[in-house]
Amino acid sequence: MVARESTRLTCAAVNGAQTSLDPRQLRNWMPNMVYGGHAFGFRKEGQDRKAEFEEFLQNREKVLPWIREYSPFGHVTPGDPPLFLAYPSQDKPPVQGEEQKDPTHSAVMGVMLKRRMERQGNECRLVYPGVTDPMYGSVQDFLVKKLKGA
Repeated sequence: MVARESTRLTCAAVNGAQTSLDPRQLRNWMPNMVYGGHAFGFRKEGQDRKAEFEEFLQNREKVLPWIREYSPFGHVTPGDPPLFLAYPSQDKPPVQGEEQKDPTHSAVMGVMLKRRMERQGNECRLVYPGVTDPMYGSVQDFLVKKLKGA
């Protein structure tokens, strides 16, 4: 008989994940980022995404508690479960500071989270077109091996 069952994650796998919602951090990672302001109430009728994002950036301090609460990047701690990040729509090597074709789903977000995870001693796998994972190969392989305890 089991008196308690843990709810701690064994592992996690994501596809095209937005690893931060901090507009300052995102602009540092990708100078052409313009997505996210709507999620924090900065959408206005007739306003384009770029103007919306600029307002979000200017008002960042007002919503910083929410940014911190909802950004995975800020929640990384030692002992976190293994993570598999896949960015199938990446069109070039992800380099911090370079414009991206799709900054909202860019592997740059994965690169930055992977660095943070590894600095904390956590396993993190990152794949995108042209880069595969030699140990797991795919999200499915990762999940099956981790969930079976292999």
